[in-house]
Amino acid sequence: GQTLDFAVWDTEKPLSGFMTPSLYSGERWKLYTADPLDYYTDEVKQLVLAKYLRTDAGKSGRIDWDIDGKLIGNWFAEGTNGYEGDRGQGDGRYWRGHLSVAPDHLDPAFYVASFGTFAVSGDGEQFFIKSAQPDPKEVDMAAGLVKYELVQGSYKAGGEFWDRKSAVKDPKVFITNAAVKGCTLFQLLENRKLRAETFPGKSCASVAGFTSSAKL
Repeated sequence: GQTLDFAVWDTEKPLSGFMTPSLYSGERWKLYTADPLDYYTDEVKQLVLAKYLRTDAGKSGRIDWDIDGKLIGNWFAEGTNGYEGDRGQGDGRYWRGHLSVAPDHLDPAFYVASFGTFAVSGDGEQFFIKSAQPDPKEVDMAAGLVKYELVQGSYKAGGEFWDRKSAVKDPKVFITNAAVKGCTLFQLLENRKLRAETFPGKSCASVAGFTSSAKL
């Protein structure tokens, strides 16, 4: 009746999708995160696969989505010490300066925007991107200012809502509420420098551009 959180790290096989490994100096093992399936015996592998939700080739997920010069991947606010974060405020919320734009871990047809700080709560928030057009893996400096609307969602499996507890296969994202929770703006200024700003509770049609609150 207790959950188990574990990982496999192979120090001989660093991940290739972290553009700036030095940003992870606080938790360097993340650079070596491996797919556990590759390290199980055949017997254990089959037992584990029976419990997996995804059945496609990317069933184990990944954490290194960076593409040099593109929006997709992990970002850290300037002056916040990378992944380790600015711990000077004493509340332990090292993720305050984190940002990620990456495919959903269960249904990669949808992108998730994860904010270490979202203006309404001041804490971290995650949202589905309503329509990821242009595709974050194609957004570069030439794309200029890009706007995405943020929404909440759930999953369906076999046409039914998934309770996130029962065993299902290949759940798909279902936008449960069309109400827009906010708009986020992104602009790549350099290959590895991003301007970003969130506008909670606003549609992108009502947002003209960046304000003085934008962050790098």
